[in-house]
Amino acid sequence: MKKIIFFSAVGILFGIGVWYGYQTLHIQQNSPGKQTSSVLGKESIPRVTLILVEEDTIATYSNVLASTVFDALQQVATQKHIPLKTKQYDFGIFVEEIGNKPTLKDHAWLYFVNGISGDIAADKKTLKTGDSVEWRYMKPTY
Repeated sequence: MKKIIFFSAVGILFGIGVWYGYQTLHIQQNSPGKQTSSVLGKESIPRVTLILVEEDTIATYSNVLASTVFDALQQVATQKHIPLKTKQYDFGIFVEEIGNKPTLKDHAWLYFVNGISGDIAADKKTLKTGDSVEWRYMKPTY
């Protein structure tokens, strides 16, 4: 009799666990604004395109997994062995140099997401799947 009660209790607990897991996954997948994968309801990392524009040169990198604009840049820089210099400030990370092109008075690395210039530090600007991130070496307008 004790075995029947024990296995019944284990079965009930298992059933409750499966039901709770399903409910949690279902709620997360149907929450607006959240990108989730179908595996255990964990959030997925957005896939984006990174474009580096330096005078006459344009390099495009597709399917970059990145949560922020800076993550995308850092990911590609690491994979492609592109030198990257940054400086941490209270407001966020400032990109001082990409490749051998430093930020100067008359030229700087500025980012754009889907054609719109950045208004916050690159490590604070979050991305979603399908975004296009462009870093341009250009004359700043500030």
